[in-house]
Amino acid sequence: MDDGAGEKLKPDFHPLFKTDKEGTDLVTIKDIANMSGVSRGTVDRVLNNRPGVNPKTAERVRMLADSLGYEPNIVGKSLVSKKKGIKLCFIFRGDIDVGGPVEREVKRKLQEYESYGVEIISRTVGTAAEMLKVLDECCDAGIKGAVLSPVADEAVIKKISELSETGIKIVLYDNNMPEVKRLAYVGCDYYRNGEVAAGAIKLILQKKGNVAILTGEVSDKFHHERVEGCLKHLGKTAPDINIGYQAVCPEGEIDTYAATKEMLERYPEADLLFLNVVHIPGAIRAVEEGKHIPYIISTNRISELQPYMERGIITAAITHQPWLMGSLSLDILFRNIIWGKEPDFETFYTNNEIIIAENVERLHLT
Repeated sequence: MDDGAGEKLKPDFHPLFKTDKEGTDLVTIKDIANMSGVSRGTVDRVLNNRPGVNPKTAERVRMLADSLGYEPNIVGKSLVSKKKGIKLCFIFRGDIDVGGPVEREVKRKLQEYESYGVEIISRTVGTAAEMLKVLDECCDAGIKGAVLSPVADEAVIKKISELSETGIKIVLYDNNMPEVKRLAYVGCDYYRNGEVAAGAIKLILQKKGNVAILTGEVSDKFHHERVEGCLKHLGKTAPDINIGYQAVCPEGEIDTYAATKEMLERYPEADLLFLNVVHIPGAIRAVEEGKHIPYIISTNRISELQPYMERGIITAAITHQPWLMGSLSLDILFRNIIWGKEPDFETFYTNNEIIIAENVERLHLT
């Protein structure tokens, strides 16, 4: 799958089909049977994942159904889910997700899924022990599936694999662990995100100048991949850009403020500051109090960055559509458990985008 392509959640329907009162095309099992040259019973067995169909025929039917935008009878499926009392869970990371786009999008999904009789249990964790405890509690509550960003801990990885073996469907977001059996992964290609950041730096500095990079400790794996992608791409494509200062600081407004202030004192010749941290206000406060830096680019929460971009303090931001980690992860899980639909891909990468003041308002979900 191409980076950033994601899943086409609302395919265009074929014009041959009839429409409902709102003009939306309705694709039926009969339509698919006629176009694929098989019986309606065969199509029904394929779309409901029942045995007895030649694998090649089943694959042809699935591909045709997907290309036509077929979706199961929503009303019927919602009634079934209400009778079964289906429960899903979403486990947030307390260090990053709270108050951010992932949490806001999951809250929106809570309301959307209520009409289907599906309950989403949401919990927030910060440590491996907390994640293990929450997973046990959710299992005791009878969940059918879970979305989570796993803590890099052997016991957590083992627990997730055990849940998958018992039939609980798992979708991972943001932190991919290919060794874990899961339905799908939704997240950012952070190395590629760093390359996009390098592209923004090149455009701003016209391939020549001094750059300082400040990186936070939270999610250091992702931060490391982003910085690595940025540095390697600049080294290949803009050798006259000098990375004269790099520092890692604890996350939090006070720590970020102190680290930025130290950077300004030790590297006053910086033409551009690349803020690779979760908490931005502290860094901006230090910049406003100290030496003026001509250009600043940043990552992470656009809603937090927008005021600084509109005031001309932050030149550009690099985003990776974090809200999709909430919505798409839940959609994949929901469609599989309620409709029996397998995801089109095992890995879904979100888009990496360069945002400036002129287009920041359109990203109302970030």
